[in-house]
Amino acid sequence: VWAAEFASWAKGCWRDWAMDPARWCDTSRQMTVPEQFQLGFRTALIEGDALGLLSWRPERMEYGRGHYATTVGLVEPDRLSNRDDMEDDAFNRGGVEIDRDGAAVRYSFRDAHPGDWYAGQSAFTWRTWARETRWGRPVVVHYFEAERIGQHRGVGVLAPVLARMRMLTRYDSVELQAAVVNATLAAFIQSRDDPDLVQESLNADVPAHQMARAEYYTDNRLTLNGVRLPVMYPGDSINTVAATRPAGNYPAFQAAVLRNIAAATGQSEMQVPQDWSKTNYSSARAALLETWKTIGRRRAGFARGFAQPIWVAFLEEAMERDAPPMPAGAPDFVEMRGA
Repeated sequence: VWAAEFASWAKGCWRDWAMDPARWCDTSRQMTVPEQFQLGFRTALIEGDALGLLSWRPERMEYGRGHYATTVGLVEPDRLSNRDDMEDDAFNRGGVEIDRDGAAVRYSFRDAHPGDWYAGQSAFTWRTWARETRWGRPVVVHYFEAERIGQHRGVGVLAPVLARMRMLTRYDSVELQAAVVNATLAAFIQSRDDPDLVQESLNADVPAHQMARAEYYTDNRLTLNGVRLPVMYPGDSINTVAATRPAGNYPAFQAAVLRNIAAATGQSEMQVPQDWSKTNYSSARAALLETWKTIGRRRAGFARGFAQPIWVAFLEEAMERDAPPMPAGAPDFVEMRGA
């Protein structure tokens, strides 16, 4: 009975804070906590890291504002770097300072993103934050999927296929340019001029044979029932440009690249291009079941590594500030945080 009462109380406090329409839970007051989790998960997939900074803002607890002082601010992974752009060493790994056991103890963040043109000097100044307070309250929340032992920064899922994605983008641009050229140049006139006349046309401003051709086409405008009949200059012929675009090997190349992207991101071959025309229900369902295994693993990992520390920090404040239904002789939250 007590467990059900406590869970109901804790979830209610969480909803009041995380779903606040005024967004006092966000340090920048832009998103709710679920929206922050969504953006953090997407950032972890693309950049490899999800970073959050837990702040204490008691000034937000004034009348009509938030009820809690805990706020969450997402941090762009590009801002996490060694101070003064120093190279990695035994105790500094891409902005993460570790101890002799390999545990992260401090994080160094630039005051501004290095790519912001308006940042000025702020892009070259750093601020260091401890991983947690002395009693264990999280301050910096850092989540990534480790692929090797001793890894301290993450790698995005698209990193192995970035080169192929760039090739596909360039191929698309070339095919589009070729299609535009084919649409613009629908036909051309082929002439049997000899090399001397061609040389003359290159050296003279208005070659004589070109003037004769222009006068000929100007004077010969025959029509039949409103339809113009082309009367060619002697030796000329009309040829059309074959609009064979995209090229015959383009679909196979595109499919191969999309398969590589699907394999790297843990999706099925049909999900990336959203083309389900070449599959049936059974094969599509089997592919989605395999994809769901990857999605479930990533979701569970993100919940443990990023969402749970934020939940723990909030619950600590809620239990100190409010009156939770606790049994007699219950220990302090700090003593039994895991439970």
